[in-house]
Amino acid sequence: MSVLEMGFHIRQHLRVNLFRKYLNYTRNSRLRVPIQDLKTSMMEDIPTLARDGYLISFEILKKVCKVVCVGYWLLKKHPRSGIPLAIYPTLMLLWLGSRYKRRLWLLKKTGDGGSDTQGWLLHADASYDLVNDYGNRNAIVGKFQQVLQDQRKLVMALKSFSFWSGIIIPWITIIATGFYIAAAGKLVTEGELSLGSFLATINLYKDLGDRFDGIYADFEALSEVIDPLSVLTVQFNLETDLPQRMEAHEAHEQKPGSCHCDAGVQKGF
Repeated sequence: MSVLEMGFHIRQHLRVNLFRKYLNYTRNSRLRVPIQDLKTSMMEDIPTLARDGYLISFEILKKVCKVVCVGYWLLKKHPRSGIPLAIYPTLMLLWLGSRYKRRLWLLKKTGDGGSDTQGWLLHADASYDLVNDYGNRNAIVGKFQQVLQDQRKLVMALKSFSFWSGIIIPWITIIATGFYIAAAGKLVTEGELSLGSFLATINLYKDLGDRFDGIYADFEALSEVIDPLSVLTVQFNLETDLPQRMEAHEAHEQKPGSCHCDAGVQKGF
């Protein structure tokens, strides 16, 4: 429950401050942030940043602690069986590093495609009378259909990329379990390893694979916040008209005979 409250307060803080920032934008800043981009930031980017950029760190920490506990037992009972503890994170990090840039590019293009779709809807509403007067409905519909088809290609490319990225940990688990069965099976037949320990270690390999698979999925979700974070960083740092208004107010206050308004009226921006 405390995690839910924390997520709510983070989202509320970011949304309120972004809305305040937007109201103080200069004209040029507002032109750089169309209303569909502001809506996407409020309804999608901020929740994604709070969930996958901050709260997910607690889930990763919890899963890593469980892996450490399982790994400690495995190393204590069968030190040579603990090789996957080094193989899993090494291959996982190498795999993430090799596909990181491609994933970010696909995420950015997919996000831009969604923003373009919303932009088309808003422009269609704003220019409805113009389209109706010139009879360009079919042409506009055809262009909108092309936008959707282009967006579909990016979505399918991202899904295909995510599918192939997600099979690495299960395959490592299968290969590691197969090697252990081949290597430790002889020890069981020779009586150097009990059948119960042999089966328990196989289950531990499977459990480690599931846990590392969850950690890998969390790291992939964590990588998805890069684009929302960059967008929000730009929006929070665009120029506002506060300095000009403050200068105008100070100049007004310095005029002889000017009245001093109540401080509460000047507060709020």
